[in-house]
Amino acid sequence: MAMTVETGPVEPTSSAREPESDPARTLVILEMIFCDNESDAQILATYFSRFEITLASVLAQDVPPDAELLVTLHMSRDKVEWIDRVDDMIREVGRSPRLRCNIHLYDHPPEGYPGGDLSRVDWVKGPNKHSPHRERLFLEAHEGLHVDRYRRVLRVNLDDDDLWFPWHVRNLCDAARAARLSPEVSHAGPLALGILDSIIGYVQEGSTTLDVQRLKRTLTGQKFYVIDSPESVDALAPYSSLGVPERIDAEFHERFGKREIGLYGIVGLVPSFVYVRWGQNLSRQGKQYLEVTTFGQVEISGPAAALDLNESEIPHSVDGLRVVVPGDGELRVNVRRNARGLLVTTNLEDFPAGAEVCYYLIHRRNRADARWYSSDPEMTFRDAPPSSSVRAFVRVGTEVVAQAESRAV
Repeated sequence: MAMTVETGPVEPTSSAREPESDPARTLVILEMIFCDNESDAQILATYFSRFEITLASVLAQDVPPDAELLVTLHMSRDKVEWIDRVDDMIREVGRSPRLRCNIHLYDHPPEGYPGGDLSRVDWVKGPNKHSPHRERLFLEAHEGLHVDRYRRVLRVNLDDDDLWFPWHVRNLCDAARAARLSPEVSHAGPLALGILDSIIGYVQEGSTTLDVQRLKRTLTGQKFYVIDSPESVDALAPYSSLGVPERIDAEFHERFGKREIGLYGIVGLVPSFVYVRWGQNLSRQGKQYLEVTTFGQVEISGPAAALDLNESEIPHSVDGLRVVVPGDGELRVNVRRNARGLLVTTNLEDFPAGAEVCYYLIHRRNRADARWYSSDPEMTFRDAPPSSSVRAFVRVGTEVVAQAESRAV
């Protein structure tokens, strides 16, 4: 049996609210699982030192006046030491009328978790991130929550070692609002949104580098569901943000559309999510292979120091918030230099299956080199002279459907 330990107001729009305060229209439900099926004491201690920073970043959220943030921390009962320490952290911060935390306690089934792939580390160590276990935890943790009091619910997850800047909840709410108002969004039902402007934090001894980038994919922590006019907790259960794909492309847009869910990307916000690379962990160390555009770098002393940064210190796009429609036909070509030469990346994945791209290296207005049509969305020109740009062409079948040129570097 599971148990919920509530550390905030019982009901977010109850009579305990000040009379002059308007009821919140948006409820943001954030779920985190601390080390799910991990039992090694040394590993737990290491990950808790990271999770403390993650939780501090969440508790520091500047929640918009018309929204509330409900943080649900799923912790298995065998982690008694860590449960008490999390509870102490939450109580030290104190209560906020727009932010509340639940510690939801659950038991691992003695017979284990059926139905998973035991060859996959992410399943063995995190079975409750997968269906149907994540739906069960959500229902247990939110029983009795009156979601019908809200006009909109956002469901988002965050890994236990990544970070949010204080304006992240505002970014989520702004993205949801922009998508609902965008003439490009044709879906009236639930929306699955992914913010593509991100921060990758590389932790070294004594310093941390924050790479601020636009990525080809969205990541857990900034992909989320938008459900308007929610009826019940039961109705929300299928919409775990862990089920939103990282790829916001034409293929998944079509798949989700068949389920009457709109899948869209969001760009142009001041990045507020930090994907922290701590060294040896379960995922690929770097994310350079996903990079589309780099806005800049910020050097800080360590991950905890990220919480002291403000929006003006984060490099970002100056184009403003925009909803990206997967497969909208816009070709984007980006270039940067590395040790191998001039790296070229495109959004070929946003075009129909079978699309191919070719590349022209342009120097002093002349074609200096070329790569013929292929299905590779990125390639490298070696020995590209300074002030070179790349012109790309996309064809479907025998027809060229898009072309674009990068900046010169």
